[in-house]
Amino acid sequence: DVMCKLSATRADSVPAVFTDIHLHFVVTGRDIKEAQVKKAIELSAEKYCSASRMLADGGVNITHDYEIVALA
Repeated sequence: DVMCKLSATRADSVPAVFTDIHLHFVVTGRDIKEAQVKKAIELSAEKYCSASRMLADGGVNITHDYEIVALA
C-alpha cells in the first residue's frame, strides 16, 4: 500500500497561492526494496506528474520524502 501525506504553505497575500508543498509517501508491505521505492517516487515527482511539473514551473517549491513500513 502507498499513502501520501501532503503539507503546504501558502502566501500571506491575496491570492494566497501555494509557495511550498511537501509530499510524504508511506509505503507499506513485505520485502520492499528501498532503492525501488526511491526511484519510483523520483520518477513520479520529477518526470511523470504533470501537476507537480506545472506547479514547480510556476515557482512552487515541491519536496518529497518517504518511509517504508515493513510488514512481518
